[in-house]
Amino acid sequence: MRRPARWLLVAALLGCGDDRAAPPGTEDALAPAAPGGAEAAAVEPVQAEVFMREAGPEVGPGRAILHALVPAGATEEQVRQALTSVLLRAAEEDTTLVALRAVAYVLPSVRTGEATLSPAAWGEWLPLEGWERAAPESRHAFHRIYTYFGAPPAW
Repeated sequence: MRRPARWLLVAALLGCGDDRAAPPGTEDALAPAAPGGAEAAAVEPVQAEVFMREAGPEVGPGRAILHALVPAGATEEQVRQALTSVLLRAAEEDTTLVALRAVAYVLPSVRTGEATLSPAAWGEWLPLEGWERAAPESRHAFHRIYTYFGAPPAW
């Protein structure tokens, strides 16, 4: 059972199978163009640590919101990759989920005492029906991952 789920997640990551436009403010709209039109150079991945998970009636059945810490100094691309990794890993580990959201917080580089965390990025792992209309049958359907930077999405 794990193997089909892994392929489903790989397909979701690659974004194949749907030609609909991404919502405004998603990674497609935010991806900076590389100089000269060349592909951006590979970046060193960073590990995100999930420190809180919201699930249950307040977020809906089969849905969860994850809160993750990203190391200080992480670039936007590293944060995007970390969010994608967190979303895919959570979806693979919990087969009851039909939709996921994640909030990334980048740790401050200099910490003195208690640190104040502010969201730096947001991500979603969603079926084509979206968050509100996701149903248990959606678990085995195509999913997309969106990442948002700057202003928080209208969740």
